Amino acid sequence: MNDTTQPLSLAELYLDEMLAAEKANDYDAWMQRFEKGHNNGPSKEGFHKDIQTMQQELGAYQSREYFGSIKMSNENKYPNGLRFIWKGIFEKKEILIVVGTHKKNDVWYVNHNVYSG
Repeated sequence: MNDTTQPLSLAELYLDEMLAAEKANDYDAWMQRFEKGHNNGPSKEGFHKDIQTMQQELGAYQSREYFGSIKMSNENKYPNGLRFIWKGIFEKKEILIVVGTHKKNDVWYVNHNVYSG
């Protein structure tokens, strides 16, 4: 079994940063951990629409509970990629939060961020 301690620590940090960026409605801060040129995140317009919808449906973020990680199935695109899964507790609803990461040239990147309820 692979040690996920370092990638989990980074995924936690990245998720904290992304949640803060969502609260501030700051697209550039939200996208900072995505690998440049891979277009894995939403467009700027799509981000702002998503944030508005999320704020209405979920309310404010409160906390999360870590569930675990799974190896990503798209090995050609992200060798050794991992997806980390949390239960996200928001003011109005509980949802699943999934953050995918991969390592390239000794740098960890986000390649996936999805909320599902």
